Amino acid sequence: MTVMLILSLLLSVKKAPPLPPAQIAQIQTLVQTTETQDKKIKAQLVERQKELSQAYARVELDSTRINDLQEDIVELQKQLLANYHNLQVEIRKIVGPLRFHQIKRRVDMVLASAAREAEAVDQVIPEDRLPSRSQSPDALPAAPTISQPLSSGVSVVPEQEGWRFYEDGRPVMFYRTKARDLNGSYARADYVHPLVGLDGTVITEDFPRDHLHHRGIFWTWHQVIVDGRPMGDAWGCQDFIWDVRGVRVLEQGLDTAALQAKVYWLSPRWKQGQEAFVEETVTLRLFPHRLDQRVIDFTIALRALEDDVLLGGSNDDKGYGGFTARVATPDDTAFTGTVGPVTPQRTPVFGGPWMNLSGTMDGQPYGVAILQHPQNPLFPETWILRHVKRFSNMQNPVYPWRYPVRLPTESPVVLRYRLIVHKGADIAKAWQAYRDMYPVK
Repeated sequence: MTVMLILSLLLSVKKAPPLPPAQIAQIQTLVQTTETQDKKIKAQLVERQKELSQAYARVELDSTRINDLQEDIVELQKQLLANYHNLQVEIRKIVGPLRFHQIKRRVDMVLASAAREAEAVDQVIPEDRLPSRSQSPDALPAAPTISQPLSSGVSVVPEQEGWRFYEDGRPVMFYRTKARDLNGSYARADYVHPLVGLDGTVITEDFPRDHLHHRGIFWTWHQVIVDGRPMGDAWGCQDFIWDVRGVRVLEQGLDTAALQAKVYWLSPRWKQGQEAFVEETVTLRLFPHRLDQRVIDFTIALRALEDDVLLGGSNDDKGYGGFTARVATPDDTAFTGTVGPVTPQRTPVFGGPWMNLSGTMDGQPYGVAILQHPQNPLFPETWILRHVKRFSNMQNPVYPWRYPVRLPTESPVVLRYRLIVHKGADIAKAWQAYRDMYPVK
């Protein structure tokens, strides 16, 4: 399939002479060889990721083994990138620079999807790893909706543009269901902002000046491809619509408040924006703050409504995409993962299944941690981390990286994350508690 797509793109350049049969044969051989190499590398990559997941599941962590596996995974990813680059170089040599640059954008899209058939098997969550029906939020009856926050405990109240979570009558965070834009651009719904810290200060940012498309706590992807066609740019909030429907409160009271929404993905590039191609079920759960920490759980379930829907991060060596927190990062912020301090880099880094940001804000201890659930399809995910001297920066556990994966039409892909706002919590202990909620099989 990939060979034919690349050839069709090369042959479809307007006002260009036909490719000689010898060149076509060269390209066929080149692409087939590259695909064979990629398949072998990806098989090794999947095996190393499984081994790393098992290493993190052990009660006693073997730091040496974890570091070795992480280095292997980085090297395998570099090999995939090298193959991708070399394929472009060789195609350019065969067809010439002018013809190659005429189709460069379309070739990039095809090459990013090169192994989608193999990925479809690897990335879908097996049935035995999905929560049982009794554990699914869908199985819970809706709780009564209230118009005023509870004076004690945690609660969620509807407003004109979304739902606001409260603790003891004080606002904690807002889930937006009505799209918000900036002078007609960057419109999107289905995200959390503002989120306040333990002292009441807002710690998320909406429309930050350096990246106007970043939106508090959000989850989105650059590559959303349906039937071989890109559906705009969801990450950049371009030609993409989040239609939030069916919001319901699952529970609220002294121990927790939970909200669930159905979100339908649409684009003017697909059936004039009249039919959705992905159904998202998002569940937000707020716990009352205890021992100087506040816990919020995010569950994002994605199910394709069309037969050929692919999802991928940025189409470069960064590959960022998925759950993202645009949160405050004081100048003295330190990043710590499972095996110790982590230094942010331009490309993804390994830090393990959790990442803790700690520093001081207004002279007080401040921290935000993101925890990955052990049943996430590519657990443990790599991290895109940022620390530039400004109020906030984005922090992203990367899923699925640059190569798109196929979304199933039956059982959804489920992504779970826990965000902890704290003042010096033991995040290693907190992650073990989160892990033990759903033991790795």
